[in-house]
Amino acid sequence: MTAKPTTPQPASVTSPSADFRPEMLAPLVAMYEAEGARELAETMRDDLPRQRADFALALDKKDRVSCARVAHSLKSEVRMVAADALGHALESAERDLREANFDEGVAAMPDLLDRCGALFGKLCEAANA
Repeated sequence: MTAKPTTPQPASVTSPSADFRPEMLAPLVAMYEAEGARELAETMRDDLPRQRADFALALDKKDRVSCARVAHSLKSEVRMVAADALGHALESAERDLREANFDEGVAAMPDLLDRCGALFGKLCEAANA
């Protein structure tokens, strides 16, 4: 019996390495010094549960504007640390949530929220190292 060749699978988009790069911390340290960068990373991480809850509440109400506002806020945060691919994905979700592709935006958000959580967690680890 021969083993079937396996097709390489892309890295999980929710893996911390998908969006985090160690050099992301340097611009924050340059702007805010080490303590300020640590506090900013922790604030991003600590605010995420509220943002998840805000999105869930807005979704229950079918409030497109509030759903898009969560994506917009997260987009701003991840662009601050140059997580470009995640920023573009959030921009796309924000646009979908505001426009005719609401269901596509809704479908994208759980993964995007998880990716933000992984990124913010890794930023905190790096800032506290």
